[in-house]
Amino acid sequence: MSNPLRALQTSKSRLAGGICSLLLACASHQAQASLIQLDASQSQVTYSSTFVICDPLGCAPPAPQTFTLSGALQVDVQRKTFTVGFLPTDPTIEVDLIQFTPVALNLNGADAIGFSFPTFVGILNGNTYVGKEDPCTLSLLQGMNCMSMGSFGDFEATYDGHTLSVEGTDPHNGIFNSFRYRFVGQSIASQAVPEPGGLALTALAGLAVIRRSRQG
Repeated sequence: MSNPLRALQTSKSRLAGGICSLLLACASHQAQASLIQLDASQSQVTYSSTFVICDPLGCAPPAPQTFTLSGALQVDVQRKTFTVGFLPTDPTIEVDLIQFTPVALNLNGADAIGFSFPTFVGILNGNTYVGKEDPCTLSLLQGMNCMSMGSFGDFEATYDGHTLSVEGTDPHNGIFNSFRYRFVGQSIASQAVPEPGGLALTALAGLAVIRRSRQG
């Protein structure tokens, strides 16, 4: 039987991604893509619930479950110029954005219980990228009216072109359950404005080299 709450969350995530993609496609940009190899010793997602369950031994929430994250992901960093308004003569602003794309990522079972890897954009604020799954994020940045409802995931990330560190949350089926994640990794390949699929091939080649070096 399908889970209507999970289906709604999936639809919301797709809507957010679709709106972000449309707005990003309409903005001028400079892009840099990097392949990040995760450090499994520092990358994990923990599922926890505050919903109390009672049994003959007493009442308590279930124990948290932690899953290791490993593999590789693509990081796209772009500087975008947005028009604040609807007319070409309206003022513009420049923002730096970051977005993650799984390439050869292993969630080790976290996805089976409902974890959604963050693929929505983060906006640079000082030295930190702040991302929110809310599909209105970029619309509000452009001064447009937008209304959204629901519980949204979020993250904070730091990235210097070599080391990536991300911490965030992903709500799950209401207010009682949530995922909290952290992943850390190092760049193993980068290129400006990558061709479609090019960095993914680099990812697989890079992982093959890493596996061979570990087996050697």
